[in-house]
Amino acid sequence: MIASTLSATDLFVVVSPVLSTWSVYDPAIRTELTSSAFLTAEGWWLVDPTPIQDKTLEQLIGNNPVLGILLTNENHARAADGLRRRLHRQIHAHEAASPRLEIEGDYFFRDGNRLSGGLEIIHVPGATLGESCFYHAPNRVMLQGDSLINLKETGFTFLPEKYRMDSTLMKKSLPRLLDYNFETLTFAHGPPIVDGAMGRLETLLGVLAGFLGQLLL
Repeated sequence: MIASTLSATDLFVVVSPVLSTWSVYDPAIRTELTSSAFLTAEGWWLVDPTPIQDKTLEQLIGNNPVLGILLTNENHARAADGLRRRLHRQIHAHEAASPRLEIEGDYFFRDGNRLSGGLEIIHVPGATLGESCFYHAPNRVMLQGDSLINLKETGFTFLPEKYRMDSTLMKKSLPRLLDYNFETLTFAHGPPIVDGAMGRLETLLGVLAGFLGQLLL
């Protein structure tokens, strides 16, 4: 069992009626760790959760049930184990992440699986093991992990190359997200883009394709 050494936040941001986020700063890696809570018709999914005070979490979820805890990749155990014990809910991750998760997972999904509440699993290999997104069509929300970041220092961009497992594979995988009609995009590092996120990603990928094309000339 991995115990988190991060301070538990007492703040969260209501992004929309179905999406809230909260963040903590990790001095060990000197960056912001962002978590999301997404509300489906059946209840909340907590995505890459960092420590959050009990009263704050109760205020966030209200009277709705928590369906489970989602990890977008091998590195995001964060405060998941503590929340599993507090809420008596399962931790879900992609099967590719299982060999290197810092905690024991309860359920391992595959690309294309659907979770309670209508979340569709999209495997986006390359950044880290088990890198996955969770898409909710009715609300046009894409819950994303590490492949893309949106930090104050960097803006909306790709995960820095030094942290990627396979840069070529990551860049080949990301265009697949454009097959889904989403308006909101969340991040494990940085605040969500709430309007026009699909267009923003299309532009980012277009810039990348143009750059690679120039290299081949």
